Order: sequence, then C-alpha cells, then structure tokens
Amino acid sequence: MRGRSLVPTMRGQAAPRDLLAETDYREYTFKPALIAPDGWKLIHTLESNTSELYNLNSDPHERVNCVESQPVLVEKLKQRLFTAFRSIGHDLSGRSAAIPFINRRQSKSLLM
Repeated sequence: MRGRSLVPTMRGQAAPRDLLAETDYREYTFKPALIAPDGWKLIHTLESNTSELYNLNSDPHERVNCVESQPVLVEKLKQRLFTAFRSIGHDLSGRSAAIPFINRRQSKSLLM
C-alpha cells in the first residue's frame, strides 16, 4: 500500500500537504478534489468542466461556493489537482462526458 497516514488529519491536526479525494460513480460522474493546507477545498466535475470552491475554515459544511469570487485561486488549485492526479497515473483531461448509464437488462443483451 502506498501513501501516507491521514490519522493525524482525522484527529484535527492541519495537513502539511495537499490532500486528494475522488468521487467516482462509474456510470454517472467523476469528481476529483483537493484540500489545500490552508483550508481551501476544490471539487472539479470532469463531465461538465465545472468547479466548486469552499473555505473549510469558515464554511466546514460547504454551503458557500466561492468559485465566482476566487477565480485565480480556482485555477491555481485546479492545476495542482490535475498535476497530482497525473503523477499517480490518472489522465483527467481525457474524460469530457459522463459514461452513459446501462442497466442490467441492457448489459445482458450486450453480452449475448
């Protein structure tokens, strides 16, 4: 297993580096995210090429999207996010549309 322990961060200590996360609903969406040491969290939806930006220090429940008021920061964090994911073998630039949903009945008919 590769990586570093998140236990100190889970105990409330500040993370000394960017933290990466991803939401991957293979038949719907893929949303990589980056949480910076200063408390900013960027979530990027690849299918729509849209971003969300939250200041977790002042908005821990992610209710106020700051993407419109912080465009320079959004681009800076997005660059770091894409660079980090590329460094672990993920090419985020090639995915531009959601994978169409195929239900079980359809998948069985494709196999026959």
